[in-house]
Amino acid sequence: MNIQLRVHNPSNDNDPHSLYQWLGDAAPRLRADGVHLRRLGAAPRPGEMGGVFDVIQFVFDSSVQLGALAVAIATWRAAHATRGETSLTVERDGRRVTLTGVDVSDPDAVRRALDELLREDPA
Repeated sequence: MNIQLRVHNPSNDNDPHSLYQWLGDAAPRLRADGVHLRRLGAAPRPGEMGGVFDVIQFVFDSSVQLGALAVAIATWRAAHATRGETSLTVERDGRRVTLTGVDVSDPDAVRRALDELLREDPA
């Protein structure tokens, strides 16, 4: 199962990097829970040290693993309160859910957003 996450904060364009680094530090624990992550984005241009990215992709086997991911995301936001309002958009198979404001720091709200993506398409 693949889920993609975008972070947006008009006042702080470092948020995607900050979240990826935070999750990278938590990667051994997330991997132990069966969650793997990678960043998606443009390849580095000639002479650049690294590529630009704004999407983090998570791969996991079951919805049980969403709890660990939700806690990691909410903990990052609580620890890295920045100027402006951070929003997170999570996407799976073309379905999107966006969280803003206080919901980004609430593990239950993040988990509900992730659960929403796993529900069968009502159509």
